[in-house]
Amino acid sequence: MFIGENVTRLRLMNGYSRKQLANKLGGSERELWQYENGYVSPNLHTLNKMRKLFNVRGTYFYNEDFVSRYCDIHTIPMMNIAYRSDIINDFSKTQSETIHVKFLDSFLNYMMGYISVPSDRIIQLRDKCIEYLNETDDSREEQINYIARFARSFLQLDKESNEAFLFLLEKSGMYRYKC
Repeated sequence: MFIGENVTRLRLMNGYSRKQLANKLGGSERELWQYENGYVSPNLHTLNKMRKLFNVRGTYFYNEDFVSRYCDIHTIPMMNIAYRSDIINDFSKTQSETIHVKFLDSFLNYMMGYISVPSDRIIQLRDKCIEYLNETDDSREEQINYIARFARSFLQLDKESNEAFLFLLEKSGMYRYKC
């Protein structure tokens, strides 16, 4: 079954209006709207024109694409895309960028299914400290001392020196960025 959303994504990604794409395909804007909304399927000649224009296989129009399979459509709202003031912010450019970002997000979601990423130790440390603070009635000074001892132990810091402190923090997931 022909999937019109795939045509819409390709059209927007390539910055075409519906009228521009219809002209390139030698059809009407109404026909293209019907393809995109799934009311009719294009004939073989039109399908081949779309395939060549967008450089995709013909089967692309009959299968769910990456965005449909791996992207939560609400993850990247179009209104969250912004540009610097010296770039004209027109609607079609924003639509195109939104689709590009959704494809990238879908690809990353797909790849995360094959990659095992350990959680950062610094995040685990933070969570354990928050858990401790929520459960304790110790004084502020006792809390600070406990967390300091616990953090040294958790991050495997030497009790006598801070020599490897920065290295162990970076190894645990904390990085410093130079601005």
